[in-house]
Amino acid sequence: MVRKIPMERKRLTFFKLILPRYSTEHLRIPPKFRKHIMNELSERATLSLKKSLECSWIVKVRKLGRDVYFEDGWQKFLRDNSLGDCEFLLFNYDGKMHFTIQIFDKSGCERDDFPDTEQQNFTLAESTKRTGGRLTKYTVTGSKPFNSCKENSVKQIASCESDHLKEVKEDEEDADAESAEPFPHFTSKLISTAYRVYVPTPFYKKHLASKNYEVVLLKISNGNRWYEVKLTSFRNTVYMTKGLYDFSVDNQVKLGSVCKFELLKERKMVVHILKEY
Repeated sequence: MVRKIPMERKRLTFFKLILPRYSTEHLRIPPKFRKHIMNELSERATLSLKKSLECSWIVKVRKLGRDVYFEDGWQKFLRDNSLGDCEFLLFNYDGKMHFTIQIFDKSGCERDDFPDTEQQNFTLAESTKRTGGRLTKYTVTGSKPFNSCKENSVKQIASCESDHLKEVKEDEEDADAESAEPFPHFTSKLISTAYRVYVPTPFYKKHLASKNYEVVLLKISNGNRWYEVKLTSFRNTVYMTKGLYDFSVDNQVKLGSVCKFELLKERKMVVHILKEY
């Protein structure tokens, strides 16, 4: 007698590609996927990460005509997970309006580490000295991806350019011009949808690491108010997180803007907007 093996329920999935200019206001459920959720449709959906089940996000579900959207709460999911740099999101439907999401970065690798803004471990190496004692400019041209693959293990997705953290060193003939700028500084971009700013590792090591700062104070160049912004260390990369949203909104710093962060003393930084997105 042949025993029948029960067939495993087919996994229901859909995907979304989150591009830099992707609208953060809502997410539209693919029309062909709607039939799988209509019998369980409710006003709320729960989103979880497959690689980090400790956290979940509640999003509002809206039905407009025949379309279904994720609205309120979707923006927070994007910000909390630093999305907006050509990530590929795979939505696995678990039933009862619960979705487990896998995130793949633009290298094609699945991200398996996600920042925890409440508990961080600052373990960067000690500052390295630069010969000549001159200040160094550091420029961040994009975010550093978190993934589960070794470096250079797969090709970049063709539609997205690779961003790299790079240190721009001044030539010796620029020494006089450099000395005219008394405060150390770096230039970085406010990451689209994420409200995060990456701090170049050499800058952090040289000016911040030795004093174990977990919070810096930011002030817009033409303003008076100081804002507390949390420094987060993750995989030897330091970035500004909690508090940056309030600073950006209050001072009308748009997502994607390129800013110069000038360290005045201790942990106080003045922010100059160099280029608006």
